[in-house]
Amino acid sequence: MGFLVLRLDPTARREETPAAFVAMPYGTRADATRGLNRLEADETWRRVLVPALYDSGYRPIRSDIESHLDTIDINMLSDINRSDLFVADLATLNPNVFWELGVRHAWVPSGTLLLAPRWVTAPFDINHARVHPYDRGMKTVSDRQAVAAIRTVRAALNGSCGETSSPVWAVFPHLEPVRLPARPDPGLSRALTRRTEQISLAVDLRDEHRLTALARELCAQDLPLDSRHALLEMTGLALVSLGRYEAGRAVLEQPAAADTAFSRIRLQQQYALTLIHSEAPTSAQRLADLREAELRLLRLDQRHPQSSETQALLGSAAKQTWLLSLQLGERQHEAHLARAIDAYSNGTAVDPGDYYPGINAVSLLRLRAQYFGGGTEDLDAARDLLPVVRFAVRRRPGPRNVWEHATLGEIALNEHLLRRRPNGASHGEGARDGAARDGTPRDGTRVTAPRVTAPRVTALRAAARWRMPPGTTPWPSTPRTARRCPRSANSSCCT
Repeated sequence: MGFLVLRLDPTARREETPAAFVAMPYGTRADATRGLNRLEADETWRRVLVPALYDSGYRPIRSDIESHLDTIDINMLSDINRSDLFVADLATLNPNVFWELGVRHAWVPSGTLLLAPRWVTAPFDINHARVHPYDRGMKTVSDRQAVAAIRTVRAALNGSCGETSSPVWAVFPHLEPVRLPARPDPGLSRALTRRTEQISLAVDLRDEHRLTALARELCAQDLPLDSRHALLEMTGLALVSLGRYEAGRAVLEQPAAADTAFSRIRLQQQYALTLIHSEAPTSAQRLADLREAELRLLRLDQRHPQSSETQALLGSAAKQTWLLSLQLGERQHEAHLARAIDAYSNGTAVDPGDYYPGINAVSLLRLRAQYFGGGTEDLDAARDLLPVVRFAVRRRPGPRNVWEHATLGEIALNEHLLRRRPNGASHGEGARDGAARDGTPRDGTRVTAPRVTAPRVTALRAAARWRMPPGTTPWPSTPRTARRCPRSANSSCCT
């Protein structure tokens, strides 16, 4: 493919550099155009758009970074209107992107560039506009794909200077362009942008100490409350992505409390995750943190239902409550286990393509059946879920990551252990003993849970934490914070 040379001017002043507003999905998004697949959208931003736009002399900005707690604020509208270039990535056919594109088309006749992964088919209303395709994977953008996509953007920008790109203006060429006033407080905008860039740099460097220091500086800085909360949210989410849950909790507490309508889904999910990972010094405080996490997630689920992420977090909170209740000898521990199983099962039903809640549901159903009197109905439910979880892992093409390999191992282990009957006998022995379908032997006695002892609690805690059954060897004894799932930063898979 030859060498790709990027042209960057280190002497360019930010105020003198033309702006390119990018409308695109961000984070990990379900892709309606690819069945059950989920797209790591930020890979396009980091690997393609940022280098390509800087190479072409533009300063890239993005709505989720430049905008603040209001969904549609004056700064975002001003950027859509006044930016020299508007870039829309149509990946996942995100409705927010189409809304922003429609506003741009109505206001400005030219300076709009449409991109999309090659598998996306543009909707009818814009299929007459030129959409520049690029290649990428669902999870990553390879070096070869990045080079080709950057060249696509470069060629598109070189070949479309001054052309009318709005279908509205193509039909009504005598319209007058709409020109919104500049941002009302340019000094504040510069301060917010500077802070955003500082946070982004600390994230790229994985500098948790700098992120913590920035949070302290933001709390002391004279900023509008909504802007402070937005920047604290960015900082706290970054800390959580680095596994610094206690530090992330301290930073996210203010913006999470301010979001009384629970409109910030990712903020509330990640704040609940920090509560689940609480390192409270007493069991009572740990239980209180877990209960708060469950209550917040239940409220979020009422406000935004049908989220496998929320259900997976609910399952995690209930599972940790169950383990702690076992350790404390509480009699109502079975209710916590039931809530965990229900939440993980609901998460699988919402998104069968997410293997995390599925494998947790399988393991907990099996544990309840074989150790806590759940009976054969739980065993049957676990067996029914196993093929779904296996499909969720294997459906993605390409090399598997460590968590996919681990989940396939857990599937095989659960398949083997599910041959045991609830009374501890093997499948064949259980049949010879005449166990009824509800787990009651023919002599009329009930299968009861084994006595909960301290060693058993330790084994169950390790089993549930690593989704492995009692009696097996957990993974190497690295510190808990070092064993983080490498899924996206807004993922709920770390329990």
